[in-house]
Amino acid sequence: MSTAIADLDPNLREAAIGLGVRPMQRLRQVGTPLAPPVIIAGVRMAVVMRSG
Repeated sequence: MSTAIADLDPNLREAAIGLGVRPMQRLRQVGTPLAPPVIIAGVRMAVVMRSG
């Protein structure tokens, strides 16, 4: 999950900082909602590689 959050668009992070969002709020309100597609893609790839 940390890779998915670290790979988020830097512009989103900068916008949140510019709006005065604290680091934990940024993680909860910006990072976590955008991370699931990346996490699901990784799980799918792992399952395909494991079953293939």
